[in-house]
Formats: sequence, structure tokens, C-alpha cells
Amino acid sequence: MSAGTLLPLLHPLLGALAVCAVFFVGLRGLRSRRPRPDAAASRAFHRRYAPAALGLVGLSWLGGISSVALLREDLDPAGSWHFVVASTVLTVMVGLWLRSPERTGHAPRAVAQHVAAGFFTMLAAILTATLGLGLLP
Repeated sequence: MSAGTLLPLLHPLLGALAVCAVFFVGLRGLRSRRPRPDAAASRAFHRRYAPAALGLVGLSWLGGISSVALLREDLDPAGSWHFVVASTVLTVMVGLWLRSPERTGHAPRAVAQHVAAGFFTMLAAILTATLGLGLLP
């Protein structure tokens, strides 16, 4: 395969990895909220790897904008629901990081908001991937 064949697939592959990371890290975060023997380990995993998931989402978002601007003349970089939902996922994830329980002193309201927004982000990440399938070359 040539670079011209692989380059358009780079964003979809990175996006799939990002969605898997968001979902897996999110599941560990949800798992940590239940009274389980492994709750502390799940919380530590979530705390450790959530920034990496955010980084993957950010890279994938930049890759999507770049690939459309450079490789897809048939698409408008910001003219799809895929872009809107992906931008929402990225924005909410930055908000989750800024309002993480560690940064808010584990305030009960902040924790509840973090859990709800994290669950929303998991669902929105899946929607982003689904919408992106229709844009594949």
C-alpha cells in the first residue's frame, strides 16, 4: 500500500482507537463508583489513563480537520454532524479534566456532574464513530 492509500485511513484508525480509549477509561471510572473490591484500582486506572484518552481524542480531532482540509476536497472541514459531535466530545472531555474530582476537592455535586458528563461522553464518542463511518473514502 502506498502513502496515498494509507493517509486517508489514518484519522479513522486514530478515531477508533480514541473511541475505544474513551469507552474503556469511562467504564473503569463508572466501575470505581460502585462498592466493589476493585473500586480503588479502577479509580486509579481512570485517573491515570483519562488524560491519555483526552490526548487521543484531541489528536484524532486535529487529524480529522487536517485530513479533510488536505485530502478531502469533497467535504467541508466543519460541515458535518460528525465534526459537531466530535467537537462536543473534545470540549466535554476538557471540561471533565478541568472539573475532575481531584481539582474540586471531591465535592459531591462535582463528582455527580463528572459521572454524568463522562457517561454522556462515552455515548457521544460512539455516535461520533457511527457518523464518521458515513464519511469514509
